[in-house]
Amino acid sequence: VIKPGQVGMKQTLGKLKTGTITPGIKMYNPFVSKIIKMNTRTVELYETLELPTKEGLNIKTEIILLYHVNPDKVKEVYEQYGANYEKVIVESNFIATARQVAARYDAKELYAVDRKLVEHVMVDELTNDIGDKGFVIDQVLLKEISLPAAMTQAIQAKASAEQAALQMDFVIQKAHKEAERLSIEAEGIKKAQMIIDSSRSEEHTS
Repeated sequence: VIKPGQVGMKQTLGKLKTGTITPGIKMYNPFVSKIIKMNTRTVELYETLELPTKEGLNIKTEIILLYHVNPDKVKEVYEQYGANYEKVIVESNFIATARQVAARYDAKELYAVDRKLVEHVMVDELTNDIGDKGFVIDQVLLKEISLPAAMTQAIQAKASAEQAALQMDFVIQKAHKEAERLSIEAEGIKKAQMIIDSSRSEEHTS
């Protein structure tokens, strides 16, 4: 039985037959043949890696690759890399690509700024490396990035300083607006008083 999300290949006397077997029941002679099942669903490859950064640091990351085997190329994948294709070709290329891409960025960029961009770059480069070998790269996810404690504190301190600066700008702007309001109010009172004084002068004159 070939289940949904699988593709079957018939091997007779050690030789793979052309074409693949779609999900369903397939009859075969077990004495001379066997059915090889290949998963074509999206699978998750999880790695905990230390990745180098542009400034020469090593950062600990939890990184996930989502990929699947191209159903039209399962025969080529099996013939080239066997049933253990994930270890043979996918995992090794994934790790190498993650390290090469991470080394182009500063640690703080990976941590706080360009994480989504880095994920997209990894997808594109991994697709270039193994896409033509029968694999479809669905997504790369940088789930967790752990920086050295000193750098984490520095980033947090910078963020706090930026927040404090924004707060101070807000306070200054508020003070300016309040000063403007009081000035306008005082000017209005002054003009009103002048009108009243002028009116009294006219009454005394008359």
